[in-house]
Amino acid sequence: MSTISAAAINPATTSVLPLVSENRGGFINLAKHYAGIIDSRESTYRTCLDLTGYFFPCVAAAAFRNIWNFLETGFEAAFDVIAIFSAPHITKFSGFLSSKFLLKEEERNNYLNYLNFQLTELEDKESFERGVKRIANEEVHDRKRIGELYLKVNNEKKSDHHFQRAEEIVAFAKSVNYSDKLRERIYGLKRATIVTESFFEGAMFASEGLLTRMFRKYVLRQDQFTGTLGYSSDNSGNFGGKSFSLFQKIGIGFSFIIAPVINLGLFFKTKDVNKVKENSTLKTINRELDMTHGVFPKLWLLFTYLMAPYISGKIFTAQDKYELFETVFKNLLLGPSWWFGHRATNGLLARSSDRQLEKDFGKKGILVEESIYEKKPNESLWERLKKACPEPTRIQHVLDKTEHNEELKKEAVDLHAKTLYKGFGLHSFLIWVLMMGGNWVTKKWVTAGKE
Repeated sequence: MSTISAAAINPATTSVLPLVSENRGGFINLAKHYAGIIDSRESTYRTCLDLTGYFFPCVAAAAFRNIWNFLETGFEAAFDVIAIFSAPHITKFSGFLSSKFLLKEEERNNYLNYLNFQLTELEDKESFERGVKRIANEEVHDRKRIGELYLKVNNEKKSDHHFQRAEEIVAFAKSVNYSDKLRERIYGLKRATIVTESFFEGAMFASEGLLTRMFRKYVLRQDQFTGTLGYSSDNSGNFGGKSFSLFQKIGIGFSFIIAPVINLGLFFKTKDVNKVKENSTLKTINRELDMTHGVFPKLWLLFTYLMAPYISGKIFTAQDKYELFETVFKNLLLGPSWWFGHRATNGLLARSSDRQLEKDFGKKGILVEESIYEKKPNESLWERLKKACPEPTRIQHVLDKTEHNEELKKEAVDLHAKTLYKGFGLHSFLIWVLMMGGNWVTKKWVTAGKE
């Protein structure tokens, strides 16, 4: 193990080391620690959510159709998981490219540290100073927490990486020059990185429909939508015959640029910082069209990067009316799960466990935010819905809220892991039911005229 450790960053952080040998071996403890690692980052959480809430249930539902649709769905699901997992790496590359044009030469080595700022922290000098203080506290603390989690599963290489980054962030925060010119360059870097990534991510997800058609034609050797192969051999309704029509080709081309077009349009609206401060909608855009921990897209960005180009690409590459219908119908079923699927499963389970902690220890707001218990006058339907189906808190929040009570921490971490795995399992089952329902609707439509 390298000389950089938890104690090197903060001498008080030494209680982690005994846990390594204590938890060595034992499937339950290992699973518990990996639950923390999965939950520590939006990308890993969303990747696992995609595996359990899309890959497994969709492939399982396709297995009840026919071998061709099973293989095709497996191909699509594997592509999605790889693409989502690669998002942080594409962000880093996009930031590196953007830094070449927007930062001074001596500033470019810090481009990853600059990406840790939120757009809302770059609006003026005061918010910039608050951003540096937040990064010095929150990002360093976060890195140490992740390093500790990797120590517990004996991955010293990853642990050392996070402790090293914590040390680098501390040095960066101490050396920041609080000038308006630098703040403006960082602001430009953040926006340019997001738009640049839009081109890469958008093209990647837009290409899925095209790649699926190629896989269907050249690997599976099928000339019709595989979803109906089990009960229909009619391919006369294919759009454009065996190739794409001119309309489809134009639509496919549009799908490849829809992500940067959306983000450029939204950034144009939020270009004027003073207007943003006066408009609640622009404030929301500026807050949500951003990253967490520098390189992990927030949900709004996942929508513009992923959902918009993916759905558009799938619609324009649909082979016939049945595939077009099923694409739209299933995405209408799946779309809400991106926002509320894990809230209605992991979130509700987390709230139940949080109440158990309150009953046993007199503490609440550990597995869910404490604000969900607050009753405010004139709450909107959206606010009430978010409280009814709360967002489960990340492992860092759980550890921070329990750091002065070891017994509470142990129970909270155990409940966090159980909630995570149970929530993923329940979410997966519900999506499988929805996909089976979607397959059944398509079959009833195709066979209706034959009965």
